[in-house]
Amino acid sequence: MEHQKLLENTFIVLTADHGETLGDYNLGDFGHGESLRPELIQIPLLLMGPGITPGRTSCIGQSSDLANTLLQMAELPPMSGDGQDLRTQCRSFARHFLYQTDKFSFLAVHSETTELSWDCQKRLLESYDLTTSPPLWVQNPPSPDPELLQNLQNLISDVNATMPESSCPMP
Repeated sequence: MEHQKLLENTFIVLTADHGETLGDYNLGDFGHGESLRPELIQIPLLLMGPGITPGRTSCIGQSSDLANTLLQMAELPPMSGDGQDLRTQCRSFARHFLYQTDKFSFLAVHSETTELSWDCQKRLLESYDLTTSPPLWVQNPPSPDPELLQNLQNLISDVNATMPESSCPMP
């Protein structure tokens, strides 16, 4: 691409759809799709191209942000919805939702330092300290971060309002 002078007007994106659990937290689970643990939802995203300043950011992004970022990089109108341009806007927290009626339903919110995950069926709250490696895991934390707990409760309210069949109880 460099030899053919294509790099000067080409955007390169490297990302993944999700991670995998490899028996972490001594729970014996392997794979994906049955939780919202950090190793499953914290995925790499690298953007390279014209107008992108090299560097690293601690901004939190969601999948909905990637499409709008790419559209705006191509000077096209953004899609409707909550996707933000990752080059110019930074989220203070992200919301995640995984729901399957017959098996499990999980919701999670996270900031730069902490993730709270709620299992609607087991009524189990999990907290992860994202500043440690591997993340420090606590089941039913005695005093979760109040702002993240409020964000999680707001997410549960939104899910229950838009998907009444989920009927996810509050933590």
